[in-house]
Amino acid sequence: MPEIPFVNIPEIRNSVCILDVDGTLVADNTETVNPEVKERVRTLAAHNDVWLATNSRNTRRNEAIARQLQLPLLTSSFRKPSTRLFDELPEHCVGKPYVVIGDRVLTDGLLAKRGRAQFIKTQRVTGKDRLFMRCIFWFDDVIYTLTKPLWDTST
Repeated sequence: MPEIPFVNIPEIRNSVCILDVDGTLVADNTETVNPEVKERVRTLAAHNDVWLATNSRNTRRNEAIARQLQLPLLTSSFRKPSTRLFDELPEHCVGKPYVVIGDRVLTDGLLAKRGRAQFIKTQRVTGKDRLFMRCIFWFDDVIYTLTKPLWDTST
């Protein structure tokens, strides 16, 4: 499964899409969403139930991103990769296929695997990332490289 920029993800219809925020839609610790990403989110939301999910505890920033994208934010006390995030989804989402879209296998990918959802791995959006986050990204990338066949949900 190749990594693709978020704006180039394949067409998805009639699904519940869980979008990772940091590294997928915006760089870590930033809150401005670029126009191409906003447009792709709009087209995705036109045919699906789309929700934002982030492990960031910066509520003000998370809500600002949700407002820019006009999407609901999963605000559970549980964090990815806990499948209890799915419990927060409304009843009309039950029974639809789930798709998790994100840049990290150890959070987004595991959430998809554990929740029996399709996982679409995106290229990471980076900026002036903190050293700690660069180390996390490196570790996640190593795990992904060593376990690539496990993440291929196309078959």
